Amino acid sequence: MPTRISIIAGEASGDLMGGRLAQCLRSIEPDVVLAGIGGERMRDAGVRLWDDPTRLSAVGLVEVLMKLRSYKRLFDATLKALVDMRPDLVVLIDYPGFNLRLGDRLKALGIPCVYYIPPTAWAWGAKRAERVAGFAQKVLSVFPFEVDVYAKAGANVQFVGHPLVDSLDPFSVSERLQFEPGTVKVLGLFPGSRNQEIDKLLPVMLESCKIIQKARPDVIFELSLAPTVDEQRVLKYVSASGVDVRLDTGSCPQLMSRCFAGVVASGTATLEAALVGMPMVIVYRVSPLTMAIARRLLTISSIGLPNIVLGRRAVPELVQEDCTPDRVADEMLRFCSDPEYYGRVIEDLSLVRERLGEPGASLRAAQAVLEVARSCAAAGGDRVEA
Repeated sequence: MPTRISIIAGEASGDLMGGRLAQCLRSIEPDVVLAGIGGERMRDAGVRLWDDPTRLSAVGLVEVLMKLRSYKRLFDATLKALVDMRPDLVVLIDYPGFNLRLGDRLKALGIPCVYYIPPTAWAWGAKRAERVAGFAQKVLSVFPFEVDVYAKAGANVQFVGHPLVDSLDPFSVSERLQFEPGTVKVLGLFPGSRNQEIDKLLPVMLESCKIIQKARPDVIFELSLAPTVDEQRVLKYVSASGVDVRLDTGSCPQLMSRCFAGVVASGTATLEAALVGMPMVIVYRVSPLTMAIARRLLTISSIGLPNIVLGRRAVPELVQEDCTPDRVADEMLRFCSDPEYYGRVIEDLSLVRERLGEPGASLRAAQAVLEVARSCAAAGGDRVEA
């Protein structure tokens, strides 16, 4: 009887990791049965989707509360589908606001789960790690520095490395330093994969472009258009700004590889930028209430993943009230005018890949998932009905 695995991902980045995981699961066990929630990447990898929540995702407590009814409907439908499927194992991918609650329910139902790309307990405190340890059969970590946090919380944790290392070609520092074709510089705008991020960040980015272009008429602007955002929403902001911006619907890393530098919304895209060696300004804006709560709860001083991985501020971060057109433009213009600084940032970014583990992360994760799934299937046992 084939192994039955459900994969639960709720955001664009989780869908990307879930798709790669699904491909590796099928490469090891071709007849594995895969179902769950996610987006296009998971669907293309052969996962039967019950729903696609990638367009629903939000950043921040207040922003999530505004969509609470939609999240509750998704949660209830997902839980029912899991009870109907009765998988050998559920793989929770990131999406902590949803998956932490789901993990608690799975434990009550006797349905085993693995947490892949677990909540950032190293940023928000050990309580999240303790909660995950209470319901997950195994935690698959993608950052080496979070292993100790989960181990101390009592979790069965394994560092598998970061899957982005597999998909992004290593860059040569010397090639990147020779990157500028003539005098033209392509500057990239990466406002995020959520409509909420578009509303908060894109107007700031576009206003900064006006300032940059006055100082450097030679620059060209390209904007990464994520498939999970409303294209008309983006076009409305671009049209109102009067800035000449080319929209790019390809992958973020492809655009990043030809950009001299970029403005990037905080999240997985900043790690992609680091891995392709693109110097960046990291930007982040949420509601004032969400930010006030976050500042009370956060246990780290940086929000940008490259800076967190390196343990120091290698690239600038402009958060909340500091995220203004003038500040963004100043940081971007420094990349354009200060070759020594530009080179130093590139050297720093080259260290990020070294700290994210060896290639093969998705395959190692798939092997661990199947090992737990087979073990749970062999153990059997009665499960509580919902």
